[in-house]
Amino acid sequence: MSLSGSWLQKKSLLLTGDYCTLAVTSLVVLTCIISPVIPALAKDADKAVAVKTADKAAPAKADDKAALAKTADKASPAASDKVEKSKHASRFDEKIVGAKSAPDLVKKVEAAYTKKDTSAYLSLLQAPIRSRIRMKLQFKRDSNGTASNFKYVTVAQEAARIKDTDPSFAKAKTVAGVVEDYDLPVVGYIDFQLASSTKQTIGLPVGKGKDGYYLVMRHAPEGSANFASATATPPAPGPAPAPARAH
Repeated sequence: MSLSGSWLQKKSLLLTGDYCTLAVTSLVVLTCIISPVIPALAKDADKAVAVKTADKAAPAKADDKAALAKTADKASPAASDKVEKSKHASRFDEKIVGAKSAPDLVKKVEAAYTKKDTSAYLSLLQAPIRSRIRMKLQFKRDSNGTASNFKYVTVAQEAARIKDTDPSFAKAKTVAGVVEDYDLPVVGYIDFQLASSTKQTIGLPVGKGKDGYYLVMRHAPEGSANFASATATPPAPGPAPAPARAH
């Protein structure tokens, strides 16, 4: 081999080594550049998959919401009834206890008036909710004054006192074609006097049930026009005589 040929061979080897070194260096640099980008690209890919999955699930969720709304609409009347009952219970949650005997009922009524205890009074009253509202307002009005001379009288004695000869006295009565009645048979009255210039006497109907005696009030069937008008708020007291009570 000649000298020139040997020199060319060495030069070729050197150049090949340089190219290899350059290639390795370029690969290292490229790896350093790409490495931080790869996780970000993977994260973007995951987000794209998640969005696509959510888009597919969205119609199902919308259908579920529509179904729930439809179910709620169907249940709304029952829910409304529960709310209404709950509202009444919060205003009239007194347990109706009545009394074991007529004299015991007189004592309890007198104590309620003396202490101006509305809850105690309503616990003696056997009547539907709207009648209880009216009786509550009536009690508050009467108990503002002084009540005295509480006593129990028979139905005949009460009728004679107020000079009522109506055969329906203390019994069911037809008003405007609607039968109004008491929740329990009326067996007597509790009479008492309100302090006034005329010493007005009030008579409260007493009904007898299987387990005792209660105050009662004649009323029309709930839901009727008579019931709404008969249980309306009583007028405020004034110089005129108080309105007659339902007997």
